[in-house]
Amino acid sequence: MRARGIPTWRDVDDLESELTGDALTRALDAEDTASAVSWITPDVEHSPVIQRVELPRILQRARADGPFFAEFVLAGGLDYPDADQILREVPTLDSLSNGWSVTRLGEAVTDTQVCDIARRVLRRRLKELAARDAGPLQMAIHTRADAPLPFNRDTALQLDWCPFFEGRHARDGAWEDSLFPALRDIVTAIQRECSEHEIIASGKCALPAGFALGRAFIEPSRVRLTWRQHTGAADQDWSLRCEPEPSGFRVDAAHSDLSGEHAAVLINVRGDVEPAVRASTGLPGFAVVSRVTPESGKYPASIDTPGQATRLARSVADEIRRVRTEHSYVTRTHIFLSGPLGLAVLIGQQLNGLGHVQTYEHVQGDGPGTYVPAAMLSDHLQGGNPE
Repeated sequence: MRARGIPTWRDVDDLESELTGDALTRALDAEDTASAVSWITPDVEHSPVIQRVELPRILQRARADGPFFAEFVLAGGLDYPDADQILREVPTLDSLSNGWSVTRLGEAVTDTQVCDIARRVLRRRLKELAARDAGPLQMAIHTRADAPLPFNRDTALQLDWCPFFEGRHARDGAWEDSLFPALRDIVTAIQRECSEHEIIASGKCALPAGFALGRAFIEPSRVRLTWRQHTGAADQDWSLRCEPEPSGFRVDAAHSDLSGEHAAVLINVRGDVEPAVRASTGLPGFAVVSRVTPESGKYPASIDTPGQATRLARSVADEIRRVRTEHSYVTRTHIFLSGPLGLAVLIGQQLNGLGHVQTYEHVQGDGPGTYVPAAMLSDHLQGGNPE
């Protein structure tokens, strides 16, 4: 759930040394607690804490507090009659089959089933939030364990991806197994439940995560995505809907390896990425190399306005599209960026129909450092159509 932006409190993880009943009561009664997922297994029959404290508080609040909702999961092979028998001592509960949202998982629980539950909670969360406020919905995304995501009750979705990262680098398999599916689920849920709301995203995350976020919220889309870019002064809201302004950057392309089938885009805002690219091993031969450089020729350069960010992001996407059109043998585009996170988001939003795009993360080291492959973006990242 945390990967899909749902902040969670889990009793087996978050209980401190205080009395269990007191902590559960406080957590379930907290104004910030918006929902509860109760996992019912045969062991629940022998848990007085669940039967006398946890479930009664969940039922009481779900009946009395309109926005609060409860999801019940029957696991360990339980069916409705089994659950009713196990929960017979729970006050005020006659049967889970009477109006409650219940999921039966069977004996063995699969990852697909767990993700289905997370998707259901995500949709209900967004539906309740959208009904409560017609304004923009806030979304935060974090991948940096050194800057953990603080809870903010005004943030609709808090994507806590820190467990999937080591430093700035995603763990093996994290993108394909967890993060891409989470993004698809988020976009699909927003399309279904609150597409009329603007989404204002912010956070501290690796550049590939910014590209992936943008690619999930692809343009054109019914969902309006804005990135809140942290600057040295006041924050700026960057969006492809901003009126473009001259960016102060130029784009030049040159042929490199004529036998290659890949293209590279070197985006140099804060610094020149080319020395690190040249120092990297395992890169393919690039048939075309496009370089985005400041017109002044000086580093670090800056993007001072949202309009400049829009112009630069569109220039990069136009260049990728031009290379793909004029050089039909190019099968993959590789992006190397030294620049602000918001630029990665805006570029990612324009990668629709451009095939596979390989992003990279910079590795610090002696000299310029090197680049290693990160998220591979493609059309499969788009959210599905709302049901």
